[in-house]
Amino acid sequence: MRDLDLGVLETLIVFFLFMPVIRPFVKSLWKAEGIVWLPAIAFLCTVGIFFAYGFRPECVPLLLYIIIVNILNTGNVFNFLTSVRSIYIERNIPLFFVRIIFLGCAAALAIVFLPYNAVDGSADTSKNTQALEVKDNSNGAVYTVRIYGGGGAEKAGTVFLAAPPVLGSTSVTDTFFAAFAKRVLQRRVPAEGGGSGIVVTFSRSGFDVPAWGKNGSPILPPPEQILRVWRVLVSGLKTKAGNKLGRELEAERLASLRFIMNWLKTPNGIRAVGNANAVLIAGYGAGGGAAVSLASDAEFVAAHPEFCGVLAVETYLYGAFAAEDEKTPYSSDVSGFEPLDNALNGARNWIAQKIPLKIEGAADAPKPLVPVRFIVSGYDTEAERYAAAQIAAYKAASSGGMARILSIPNTCAFDWTDVPQKYPILRFAAAPFRDRAWAEDNVTGAADALRLYAEEILPQQAENPAPQTELSKTELSVLP
Repeated sequence: MRDLDLGVLETLIVFFLFMPVIRPFVKSLWKAEGIVWLPAIAFLCTVGIFFAYGFRPECVPLLLYIIIVNILNTGNVFNFLTSVRSIYIERNIPLFFVRIIFLGCAAALAIVFLPYNAVDGSADTSKNTQALEVKDNSNGAVYTVRIYGGGGAEKAGTVFLAAPPVLGSTSVTDTFFAAFAKRVLQRRVPAEGGGSGIVVTFSRSGFDVPAWGKNGSPILPPPEQILRVWRVLVSGLKTKAGNKLGRELEAERLASLRFIMNWLKTPNGIRAVGNANAVLIAGYGAGGGAAVSLASDAEFVAAHPEFCGVLAVETYLYGAFAAEDEKTPYSSDVSGFEPLDNALNGARNWIAQKIPLKIEGAADAPKPLVPVRFIVSGYDTEAERYAAAQIAAYKAASSGGMARILSIPNTCAFDWTDVPQKYPILRFAAAPFRDRAWAEDNVTGAADALRLYAEEILPQQAENPAPQTELSKTELSVLP
């Protein structure tokens, strides 16, 4: 069900904006001079939405419309304040239709893409959830560790360690993992020797955009980190510079995973989570690439026998891409006049250096020592074709069938998070007109899918082992 409280507020804002539009054409409203203040009230209400509900992308067009209307309405407000009254109200029919069209479009986006309320089983994310602040003394990094499903030293079991997406972090996975722990792990993936499944996730201050504090408040990183994450999203699979930044994000997530894995074995970790008989890492984006690196680290795997597998969700493995070679400097002799040739060559070299080097092909792929499952969405986009190609290269380089690709038809990358419920407009933009039922209740479908993939890796711990999943033809067709 949609968030009706927010819907009522947005409808009221649209009403405030509609009244000034129709006033010139409704004679009974001509003397209602207070209408000139409604756009300003609508602006304050819309700003209040962002403070109360956080960033609402579907309300951005409405906010822009309101700002423009208030700028154009400045003269009317000034006349009201100076007691200047106008008997004549201009009826501009073309302007009327322009305002109605823009208001209608902005209002439709805000109301049609209202967020959903939490689905059954995920409404209460705090009852069985702990939040701890943990500091890495080696580098000063501060983590907020969230534990879903209870925990405690007496509850030894399977730990599902989730590295959230850098963009959004635990703020876009909280509902999903709360439901996953409640509906799936505790009931379907019992631990070897007893106990229950527990989901552990984390965010790191100054790195995640945003990190999530112990009290649930967002913590934004420095602007340069936000810019770096944005550059990776835009060009991480296209240019050498963007790919380098993507590798840096993977490296930092790798350091975080190493720290959290070691923390789970400390007295504080055991007291909070329990003695983990098995740890299955699920990594989103750069976290998935970091988890794959851990799966290929013989020393780490030997030191952590509880580490039993990886679920890499929408992971691009930036380190598996190779960039084109550096461009050879121009040194041609065109005119025969050395000063002119040097100037021309210098200009051509300067222009060539400004053109970003592109990604071409795959680099050396690591070999996993524990099972790895790559989960990619079935919605065919350019980025996912890149991802499928390099993941397939990784699989080809692996030994003993350790790595496999798994795909869910008609899904997009957001379906493994809270985004379809909290930000439906983003899900629609990523996969328009695709499987709307999944978008409305992605928690159930995605949680069940992750359970099946977890059971592939942990067959001895599952009550109902999942059947083997075949590689899709789409993924096979993009093998490098």
